[in-house]
Amino acid sequence: METAKSNISNLKRIVIGVIASLVLLGTTAYFLNERYGWLSGASALPNYDYTPDEFTKLDLALYDKQKRKQLSYGMRKSEAEDIVGAATEEILTTKGNSPIEILRYEDGLAIGYRLDRAVSFQVTDVGGDDRFVTMRNIGFANGSGDPLVTYGLTPTSSEAGYLTYLFEKTGGDYQKLNEITNDRDRKLTTYLVSFKTENNKLVSFSISDMLFAQNVM
Repeated sequence: METAKSNISNLKRIVIGVIASLVLLGTTAYFLNERYGWLSGASALPNYDYTPDEFTKLDLALYDKQKRKQLSYGMRKSEAEDIVGAATEEILTTKGNSPIEILRYEDGLAIGYRLDRAVSFQVTDVGGDDRFVTMRNIGFANGSGDPLVTYGLTPTSSEAGYLTYLFEKTGGDYQKLNEITNDRDRKLTTYLVSFKTENNKLVSFSISDMLFAQNVM
């Protein structure tokens, strides 16, 4: 009789231990998923079936490999900060009819906002974990020539250590430009992706519209 009671008591302890372990495992998985998105099914790499020398709306976005989420041109500041967190520093604020705010975030990211909308992403190599990449998966793990392979062998501009691709929205399509335009009426429909290299190493890249680039960058 005593042996039976002892066995039941041991079984209860085992069951309680298993339940406690499952609760701990579930709690740990929840918090890891909240931070890294491991259980969400989102890929650690951007999903974009691109073609060199051709551009789409996805080329105006940045990919956060840590959160496995996309930062898109035109998104509200609150939406961007839901992904990357609060800013760590204010870089620039201008006033007027079209005020600009540029804020610095963790891991080398700076976002420029116009009227609370993201119109510029710039990423600088800070020796981190290559958290942010373009939607064509170009980041600081790549060599300085890799943008030429993924974006096209003939950039719109290639000088002073910069490779710059300009493309213009016409209707629902995006057309690559062969030269830099200064047409005021096209500044909000023309965009750029630019890569800066030093000593054969990619050190920064940026995505913005031409209005922001010519007024701020």
